Amino acid sequence: MKQSAPPDTTEVFQGDCNRRVHDIVARIPARALTLAFIDPENLRIDFETVRTLASAGRVDLLVLFADRMDIVRNVDLYERQTDSVLDRMLGPKSSWRRDWQQLHNRTPGNICKFFAEEYRTQLRQELNYKVLAGKEMHTAKGPLYRLIFASKDSRGLDFWNKVTKKDRGGQEELF
Repeated sequence: MKQSAPPDTTEVFQGDCNRRVHDIVARIPARALTLAFIDPENLRIDFETVRTLASAGRVDLLVLFADRMDIVRNVDLYERQTDSVLDRMLGPKSSWRRDWQQLHNRTPGNICKFFAEEYRTQLRQELNYKVLAGKEMHTAKGPLYRLIFASKDSRGLDFWNKVTKKDRGGQEELF
């Protein structure tokens, strides 16, 4: 039984992933177990793009969620805009604006927790992801962004835990 695709099947898609997502999905083999690593420079990954990926079968997600790099810095601007990149990333059914009014302690940490939970809620409710995990990524100056992992299968959490565990010396194995 073949365990993985041969190396010559690698394909690079250049351009905006929000525009190229259908080209990408068309290349995912039926019944393939797929990990979509979504690594935008900011928030420019539309929820509808993620929905399209999620509809392509067994697709787990690993999303760079630019909370400290973007949301904390720009949330006031996004709140004033009617169709902001934050709106498009969180999806059309997000109620972040209403819930945002209830968040009174708007420290950077609380802002990050608020929006990460909102995104996880959308993945769970809209796309039926059952397993959600995450990891905050730091620099020497402090937190920078978080990775959000989502899987529709409980075994996905086993994989996540294996690649994010630390060895006896505290060295992280992958992230």
